[in-house]
Amino acid sequence: MSTMEPIDLPSGVGSSKPARKEGEMTAQDTKRRVLVVEDEMLIAMLLEDMLADLGHAVAGVVPGVNDALTAVSRDDYDLAILDLHLNGQSAIPVADALIARGKPFAFATGYGESGLPEKYRSMPVLQKPFAREDLERLGRLAGRGAGADEDGLPRFAGDGRDLVGEALCGGALDRG
Repeated sequence: MSTMEPIDLPSGVGSSKPARKEGEMTAQDTKRRVLVVEDEMLIAMLLEDMLADLGHAVAGVVPGVNDALTAVSRDDYDLAILDLHLNGQSAIPVADALIARGKPFAFATGYGESGLPEKYRSMPVLQKPFAREDLERLGRLAGRGAGADEDGLPRFAGDGRDLVGEALCGGALDRG
């Protein structure tokens, strides 16, 4: 009986997946780890499912301000989605901690941009209730590493409303 020696096949040969061209990005290459800061578990689960559908991973779900401040201090996430109110408390200290760390994030709120304190109104907003398409429309969070404005908020490209989506899906936010 003879033994077969393994042979090296060119990329893509013997696989149902097409060969990847040199320098080509795949969904796996752009997978992001998202920290979800949300006190409503059904909304958090919805976000987890939507992010997974978009090819991303949830780095954690935290429901309260103190837990969120602890989670924000870690480096196991690329960006965050932050509910504005957590169990009756303002999440602004969490937003400030994300800003201090230079981590991109979007507020998730039923109040829209007008429900944000004036200082934060140029920050990205995911308006509740939302659908997967709304998450897809979160444009790109440009300005990662672009510095801060006079209020200490991260400087974003364009009008300041480019969002988490470059990190998530490369689209631009449709602010209607």
